[in-house]
Amino acid sequence: MNNEFIEKNPVHAKYVVKAIKRAGEFNRLHSEEAVQAMYDTDKMTGEKADQQVFWDSLHFGLSDAFTEKALREIAEDYIRLGIITAKDMTVDKVMEMAWTPLCPDSEIEGLTVGDPVETENAGVPVKQNEKPAKDEKFGLSK
Repeated sequence: MNNEFIEKNPVHAKYVVKAIKRAGEFNRLHSEEAVQAMYDTDKMTGEKADQQVFWDSLHFGLSDAFTEKALREIAEDYIRLGIITAKDMTVDKVMEMAWTPLCPDSEIEGLTVGDPVETENAGVPVKQNEKPAKDEKFGLSK
């Protein structure tokens, strides 16, 4: 969502973010059902076992803390590398324009996140799928 949509539709924007967070949590904790739904709606093809291994290797539902930290690091890199060329642009200005925590993780009752590493100030528990992705064919292992 762009900033104009968020300004004009703050309630809708918050509920969209909440739905995305719940979907990420579902995709992480119920991966078999999620993959089946993709096949049932013709949004996924190929060998189901291979797709399941791939799906289980993803980190659905990252925390706000993880996302904010990653976005800040990207902004730092873009400024350092000259991709962001405005001379007066700082990381804080980029974050002000790009990061709008509409629906903090802590406001969603019972939410868990799927951060791949521990993040300071995450605020909600990290919970992964109990079935780790292991497949010699792809060299994946959680």
